[in-house]
Amino acid sequence: MSSAAVERAKHGDVATEASGPEEKAKAEKVLETLTSTTAWTRDNVVASLTIPPGEEYLETTLVRFLRARNGDVTKAATMMDEALTFRKRHDVDNLLNKPMSKELLRHVRLGVYDGILSSFDNFGRPVYMLRGGLSNEGIHEILKKPHEYTGEWSSQALEDAFMHWHIVMQEYLTRVLCAEATAKAGRLINKYLVIDDLKGLSLHGIAGVYKTIGYFKKTAYIDQLLYPEMMSMFMIINSSALFRAPWKLISSFLDGDTVRKIFILGGPSQYLPPLEAVLSKDKRPDFLGGTLPGAHVTTVNTPDTVIFDRIDDICLANAQKNGFDIAQRCAPLKQLTVAAKAVETITSEVSAGETIEWQLTVDAHDIGLRVFFKPSDSQEIEVIDEPEKKHQSSDVRLHMSYVASTNGLLTIEVSNKHSRFRSKSVSYRVYTWQSKVPAQDAELPNSDNVSVGVGKATATASTLPVDAGAPAVPANATGAE
Repeated sequence: MSSAAVERAKHGDVATEASGPEEKAKAEKVLETLTSTTAWTRDNVVASLTIPPGEEYLETTLVRFLRARNGDVTKAATMMDEALTFRKRHDVDNLLNKPMSKELLRHVRLGVYDGILSSFDNFGRPVYMLRGGLSNEGIHEILKKPHEYTGEWSSQALEDAFMHWHIVMQEYLTRVLCAEATAKAGRLINKYLVIDDLKGLSLHGIAGVYKTIGYFKKTAYIDQLLYPEMMSMFMIINSSALFRAPWKLISSFLDGDTVRKIFILGGPSQYLPPLEAVLSKDKRPDFLGGTLPGAHVTTVNTPDTVIFDRIDDICLANAQKNGFDIAQRCAPLKQLTVAAKAVETITSEVSAGETIEWQLTVDAHDIGLRVFFKPSDSQEIEVIDEPEKKHQSSDVRLHMSYVASTNGLLTIEVSNKHSRFRSKSVSYRVYTWQSKVPAQDAELPNSDNVSVGVGKATATASTLPVDAGAPAVPANATGAE
């Protein structure tokens, strides 16, 4: 395994790009199939899915989805449809403008000792790092109620915060940092490196993994759907026999191509050769024998890190600029019980120009959903969301928003008519806010000097406060899978 890891590390896989004219043609066919069989347009794909963001990277984005479905055009188009639908039904395009409270985010982060390095790796890629072995206590702590939280800290409340932060972090890692990495390297960088240090892992920590495995399963689903073919390599280091059982469970919900990029390594004799191939000493944190200054991975003693602080600052600045109400976003979830064969409604009045948002999940089993808006001066209704499939408790909780062009009433119809005997419990939150920025002026948030709007990625200086600058990509770096 160590020799295979070294080979993969030295491979320098930095980008997914078309291998030739045949794959380019198939990628174009994916877009043609998507736009001819669904309501999605080319502009939708460019705005939501391209990484780095922009028309210039449309082809490489199509190739990523094509390879994720082993070259099957129809399946790739279906996957893109699912990804775009997920982004719409979970407000992904806007989450960097809509933060949760710092206190709530700190609580979630203490359960997952992770972070993003303030230096790109030797090949110019962003690096996501975890210290899973040290989170033995922290992973249990996130199940407990945060000190400042006023409502019930249910599994649904934890999932809402957990999913929100994970998506925000992934959006920054992929759409913002890959734009900067591309500009720095002078060539496409649309892959990142992952390292998880399991030193210190105990049976107590493994018990915590099993208690929270449902959340990690959902984040794995998100990553594989929204960011396919972006993980270049995943090194799990300082692994022991204790990790065998959890790994068997974790690998069961990862696709085969992802598993092939994961290398489980033991102590220094196994992990140092591949680690040194991707991270020189000045790019490694001190706990891996490096000299990179600053806090990079959250712990109970360092709940904030260099990059996470930067993400929080960007999101907070965007929220203040837009007029977003963080307190409403973090308010306790409400409960609604829907009897068997019954339909219940959640209604909220909305004024012209206001944004109404809702988060919703079913606590167990499934529920039917329909969301519509009725203007005050009309009998006609606008259907906002009416999925064919019922919302399952195993699905990622919903987070949708709607901007009202006129005064009216938004209704969330929750149906349990399909259930003959079992009642269902729904957790939800609904709130409105008035944006200070006209919809046509809204844009993806920028990280300092990185442009992540439509067009070529550019950077005039590093967004990373220490040494984000990668040298010219080594000659052996390749975009091949």
